[in-house]
Amino acid sequence: MKTQFILHCWLDVEGILGVSKKPFMKKLRSGTWTKRRIHIFKNYTLRSLLNQSFDDFRIFLFCGQRFRAITEGFDLETDRVEKIYDYGQRVYQEIEADRVSIMRIDSDDLFHEKMMMNIKSFVSDGHKMFSFRHVIQWNILRNFISDIVFPVSPFTNHVFPKAVYKNFDLFQMLQFGGYRSAPELWPKKFPRVCVIRHRENVTWTRIGKDPRSNRYFHEEMVKRNNIILGRSAIIKRLKPFGISAEMVSKRKDQ
Repeated sequence: MKTQFILHCWLDVEGILGVSKKPFMKKLRSGTWTKRRIHIFKNYTLRSLLNQSFDDFRIFLFCGQRFRAITEGFDLETDRVEKIYDYGQRVYQEIEADRVSIMRIDSDDLFHEKMMMNIKSFVSDGHKMFSFRHVIQWNILRNFISDIVFPVSPFTNHVFPKAVYKNFDLFQMLQFGGYRSAPELWPKKFPRVCVIRHRENVTWTRIGKDPRSNRYFHEEMVKRNNIILGRSAIIKRLKPFGISAEMVSKRKDQ
């Protein structure tokens, strides 16, 4: 049975799941935000995706229509990324595999170099839906790493047969379903996802926290069990995620 492995990478935060109706998102979303976000994708997220030990997968970057001129004109310097403007309606009609395996990632997160190899193994073992709840978060503004557990993880993999992914209405409905029931298969001691905290992080904007602030820094020191400080330790921890020493700076305004 042939499986097409795909990464759904979301740059479009104004169209997915109706989030554009949120007041904070209307305020946040701008051409400047889009430029900064695609810059983060190119220089951080994309490096981790191109660093995978198993590379037989496609990368779909879902972009919004509102700032299409910006996203279309941005040179990612690779032909691995396919920019999508119709939520995949056209591209999925062209796929002829027996099934598709879709892993979701935001455009400012990182995957461990063996992530896609692990996903391939889980799919080969017959798992149709699974998630990664235990992750690490890297604050590039204050240079520290801590852990975090998502009660409902956005890092979820779904496997769909051709009968589903060829039916776009059904496919669009099902690909966002099952998050709460998706089991975590990977041991929590070895996180495969790194969440980046940066100046315009969407989640922190929504809940009113500033990852640059001293208050946020001290809160993390208290509530997290695994804190990594020091540039050399951070470099070592992030190397499997495609991050080089040059990318771990001491600056506080990234």
